[in-house]
Amino acid sequence: MRRSKQVRSVGIDYDDMTQLYGELASSDGFLFASPVYYGSVTGIMKVFMDRFIPFHDDAESKSELRGALRFKPAGAIAVRGGRNDGMESVLDTFHRFFLYNDMVIVGTAGCHSAPSFPSRRNHLFR
Repeated sequence: MRRSKQVRSVGIDYDDMTQLYGELASSDGFLFASPVYYGSVTGIMKVFMDRFIPFHDDAESKSELRGALRFKPAGAIAVRGGRNDGMESVLDTFHRFFLYNDMVIVGTAGCHSAPSFPSRRNHLFR
């Protein structure tokens, strides 16, 4: 994302994300994916998710996007490189994000990245 052109004390006035809001509001559903990074989603994914605040259906919100994600289907994918490195935490982060925005969780998946497959593949196909 490009840096914002103007930043007010209450938030960001305009940047590349502003252009995406209409497309996000009119989308049929969402599929979010992230590798595990220090037990959570990557920083850029977290920043992206934080920018969904205008969609939150808060009674005090004056955003025209308020509630636009309600009941939209959403799924999550987490990819990890080793054992015990937080894949469940990534999926939990996505699930909380979806529920916060009143979306419907339709599925999740977690998988190992390529480096952990060879030893298992050799063991399974002997």
